[in-house]
Order: sequence, then C-alpha cells, then structure tokens
Amino acid sequence: MKNFQIVIFAVICTLGTLNLNAQKIGYLNSQALLVDIPEVKQADSALDDLQKVLQKKASKWSRNYKPSIKIWPKRKSKVR
Repeated sequence: MKNFQIVIFAVICTLGTLNLNAQKIGYLNSQALLVDIPEVKQADSALDDLQKVLQKKASKWSRNYKPSIKIWPKRKSKVR
C-alpha cells in the first residue's frame, strides 16, 4: 500500500510538470524587430519632416512674439 501511494504521488507530480512545460513565457526583441520593418523607416522620416516644420513655425512665432514683449510695457504705460 505504501509503494502504491508513492507511485501515485510520482505520477501526479510527473503530470503536473508536463503542464508547466506547456506554459512557457516567450521573449521578443522588439527593437530588432522594428529595425527590420521598412514602414518604421518611413514613419521616422515623416516624423523628422514634421519636426522640422514645427520647429520653423515655433521659431517664427518666437520672432513675432519677442518684439511684442518689448512693446507691451510701453503701451500699458500710455493707457494709464
């Protein structure tokens, strides 16, 4: 009877470990995957172009804004 319990326990443990092997967690190197996709290069170039356009707009707004900062205190003193 004792040997039978040991055999049953061993069978249960063996079946339990078989299920654990089926549940493996994988690893994916997403950086290497994204480098190989041609659409990523197109998206990067589109983003670079957009960044240049937005930087030009920001510098234009900044150039237009700086003189108004200097003029505003003068206008404020004239209004009072």
